[in-house]
Amino acid sequence: MRRLVPCPECLSSLMDGGYVSLSALSERVPDWRAKVHWFGYRLCAERALTSRPLRCPRCGAAPEPRSLVPELLFADVDRSAIVEAGRLRLRREPDCLLGEGAFGSVYRAWLGDTQVAAKISKFLENFVDQQQQQTDEPVKLRLLTRSLESAGATNEAPSAESAADSLVQLERARRLDQAIDGLKRMRHEANVLQALRSPFLVAFRGICLEPLCFLTELAPLGSLAEVREEARKQRPGTALPLGRQLSYKMAYERAVPRPQVRQRAGLLQGPAARLHVKLGDYGTSLNTGLQGTTGRQGTPGYMAPEVLRDCTTM
Repeated sequence: MRRLVPCPECLSSLMDGGYVSLSALSERVPDWRAKVHWFGYRLCAERALTSRPLRCPRCGAAPEPRSLVPELLFADVDRSAIVEAGRLRLRREPDCLLGEGAFGSVYRAWLGDTQVAAKISKFLENFVDQQQQQTDEPVKLRLLTRSLESAGATNEAPSAESAADSLVQLERARRLDQAIDGLKRMRHEANVLQALRSPFLVAFRGICLEPLCFLTELAPLGSLAEVREEARKQRPGTALPLGRQLSYKMAYERAVPRPQVRQRAGLLQGPAARLHVKLGDYGTSLNTGLQGTTGRQGTPGYMAPEVLRDCTTM
């Protein structure tokens, strides 16, 4: 199903400059949908991510692309959660990289004088990098055309060039879809952390729009996965309290259940003599609604049995 976004200027002209509900507008102008230009959602997202202008072919207006997809770029969140770009110091360099997952990268950053963890969508970075390299597209296109011709795909140069251009466009569309999906995952995880305040969970520190990332408290001692080898050398009295803490945290999370718990999701804080574990990485947490929990994703080896059995309640 294709998502469409109406041109705000076209709508405003039909509303005579004031706000009118769509139901009232339908009564006033029965065919209003035919008098409004509809932008494709993917086009709006692509222009918003690349800061390229968008123009309505019907009324000539140039709406701000970000205003058409506010939920995608966190533009509609509570302003108290927004961190001004000047307050965040973030270096995307190897020595600041804390970890990488399937969907994002986490960097050590500074919010004023406080160290925080900044999570950035990996797919968004890939898409932006591709857009910055668009000057190389003609060269890539020529090389791809030659490759198709040498492979015997066609004897006509125009057809080979057309096929090569189609492949380039498909790759561009694939990366855009991945960027959109990555941003939705980031938005979901930020929403979960913002809604749940608990000493059992990593604390939410805010959202920065430039560069686009969300911030959490930093766990300076790393994850359970990083200390498990060391823990095996210690007496059970060291590991048991951490396991007990995790059980309390899982009991707390009944409102937003997790389909899996990896060792890397347990983040350690505190002095070595008194370790404290908190849960993070809510990219695969489930939403709970009137119909029960929905969505199932993750690694089977780390997933709860009831999730694998397609149980609708946790």
